Amino acid sequence: MGTHLGHRASRPGSASSSSNSKRKQILLPVHLEILGPVRYASTSAHASIPSFSASPAPIPLPSVSRPTITLEEYLSLRSQKQSQRQKRLSEISNKDYYDLFVEAQDTKNDAALNWLLQDLIHPNTTSPKNEKQKKLKGKGKGKQAEDTATPDIKLYEMVQNLLFNLDLARLRSKTVFLMIQWLDSNAAAPSTGFIQTLAEKQFRFLVFQICIRIHTAGQDSDPDVRLVKMIYQRVFDGIKELSTTERGLKEGSPGDMGFAVLYRLLLLSPTESEIRPPTEPLAIELFTRLFERGWIPNESVSASEEGALRMLGVTAVKACLHWDYRTLAHKFLILVISRHTPPLPSSVLTLTTDTIYTSLSSPRRNEFRSTVELVKTLWEAGERVEPSVVRECYRVGHANDFLDDTIHLFRAAKCVKDTSNAAPLPPGRALLWLLEGLQPHSHLARELVSRVASPDGGVYIPVDDRAQVISLAASQGFGKSARVLYTRYGKGKDRKSVLGSAVLLVRMVSLFQRLVDDAQGGEEGGAKVQDLRDFMNTVIEEFIDVHGGTGGMTHESLTSLARAYFIMGRVQEGFEVYRVGMQRKAVPDMYDLNTMLGVLAEYSPRSAAKMMERMAGKGLEPDSVTLGTVVKYGLLHKDIELVEDVIRRWGDVGLSQKTIGMLLRASVERASEAEVGGVLREVMRVVRSIPEVGSVSLGKYLVYSALGAGEMEIGQMIWKDLLEKQGELGDPEMIQIRKRLKNK
Repeated sequence: MGTHLGHRASRPGSASSSSNSKRKQILLPVHLEILGPVRYASTSAHASIPSFSASPAPIPLPSVSRPTITLEEYLSLRSQKQSQRQKRLSEISNKDYYDLFVEAQDTKNDAALNWLLQDLIHPNTTSPKNEKQKKLKGKGKGKQAEDTATPDIKLYEMVQNLLFNLDLARLRSKTVFLMIQWLDSNAAAPSTGFIQTLAEKQFRFLVFQICIRIHTAGQDSDPDVRLVKMIYQRVFDGIKELSTTERGLKEGSPGDMGFAVLYRLLLLSPTESEIRPPTEPLAIELFTRLFERGWIPNESVSASEEGALRMLGVTAVKACLHWDYRTLAHKFLILVISRHTPPLPSSVLTLTTDTIYTSLSSPRRNEFRSTVELVKTLWEAGERVEPSVVRECYRVGHANDFLDDTIHLFRAAKCVKDTSNAAPLPPGRALLWLLEGLQPHSHLARELVSRVASPDGGVYIPVDDRAQVISLAASQGFGKSARVLYTRYGKGKDRKSVLGSAVLLVRMVSLFQRLVDDAQGGEEGGAKVQDLRDFMNTVIEEFIDVHGGTGGMTHESLTSLARAYFIMGRVQEGFEVYRVGMQRKAVPDMYDLNTMLGVLAEYSPRSAAKMMERMAGKGLEPDSVTLGTVVKYGLLHKDIELVEDVIRRWGDVGLSQKTIGMLLRASVERASEAEVGGVLREVMRVVRSIPEVGSVSLGKYLVYSALGAGEMEIGQMIWKDLLEKQGELGDPEMIQIRKRLKNK
């Protein structure tokens, strides 16, 4: 394990929480975890990076009205001539822009966000301020008129709020530069400038947004350089010399802002190892300032590194770790690695390993996320990451429930091309935790299970987790891997944890019965089907054997075994197991009952109805699923008398009028063309004997079915019993139905 860098202070809980933002503001507020709190070596005091609370108060949502322009219409303006476009833009109000911003954000249209912002502040766009200036100039007031013109306060507040509420990662550097430039020119004190008048918390928030969140337009990009120059001087001037008390007590020191700006300057460097104008003078000046003021300790300076970029970058990594600016340290290190031609020097690899280990000690979520990015950068550079480092990442991710970032780590491991250096799998209980989290990501879950099942998987599954891991594999349909793992862990002294699992039994039988159904009639013929059936029989036999027969099984195990038999079509054996449970006077739950009744009703609806009566005698009242099962199969078996009896006996317990109507419809839908007439007559027998189940909706469905089958006599009967008495005869649809019945 590498040596931990920097002094470690006591840290609070690492799990971060985010508050829910409310929709009815100028745009969704942004709560960023850019760097986390500033932490000093000798204190646990924290100075938080400013969040939305540091920004100006949001503009209240304007009253709802019909929008005068949609986002689609706005985007179409870009293809029009400049004069036509400018005329239409001058007609768009601030309220319209607000609505367009909301729509662009909701549809994740970042290009539209940038265009909207630039059009909002474009000098050619007519605004109240420009109109007032023109009028004053027209009166011959000259320069005095310009000086006395008051800015559009509402527009100023709107642009300011957008600057602090939008995630600047969605904007281009040019857009942000134009916003700040416009705010500068319209500030209350233009000579001072917008940046200089910001409160400290607002300024810090803006610095980290600009330096960390905004993507560069390219190395040596003019908008990027001009943007960083806007914040540079205030950051530079704010870096004060550290004293002993300041090291231990002062919160919110500007040192981290200095490192953030230095990172941005190095990021804009146009070459792999050197820095040149326009970023070179500023980077050297800022680095020197940080060193002279004590923010870069002497022991952090890496004079042996080749090239100015690497020397400044490596030194900044060590200095940031000294102050516990972990995410910034990762940023500098990723920059150094990405700009270096492989293979990396051993000094950089050692520093990277030490940085990762240091960062995995009680990390916050954003720190763990950037640590994963650092590991990913090494893999993408073709470098080997020590297996112990990867396992520790999985362990820490599991311990802190950083699921999304751990999934990102597992996905990133796929870029390792050298199979001999393949990243290890999650150790211990982290494996089951990750597999559960991968359920929505089927392709990643399959890859994880396949690696676990492979002979060289090299992962130990804890005894208590084995059945659940295999169950998850089976539930996802990974038959081959599930069978391998079942066979592997179904041996030895701990085999009962797998062979005796009631949940696993049902999952395995369900999966392999589906495979049997799919394989029947296939090219491989009966050999594959027989192999699958033999395996299912083995699973059931081993389940019974490990429990010492049905006599030693719990109620849960008995009902699971019965379900497994039913799934395989071994109905008689399933009911034999069910009787064992009944003889113990163990009453199954409704899920068990409905499963058994569904199987029994398919063969004999009357037997299912009798079982339902017996269960009610034991205190287990049927629910709508139970009743619906019996009614459905009664209709399919054309046992209308049974259906009537069930509805009369239990209708007030669980069958609503809507449910009965749906079941009656289903019986008609399943009938063949030749059977429709007979089924319709049976359905109408039910409706006539139990009038409350009839409805206009059901009547329309039945009469259309009769018309489609040419059963005019039945259609007339349905009209008379269900539609003529209950329906609105003046309704156009009712008139049309009546005409069709007469014309036939």
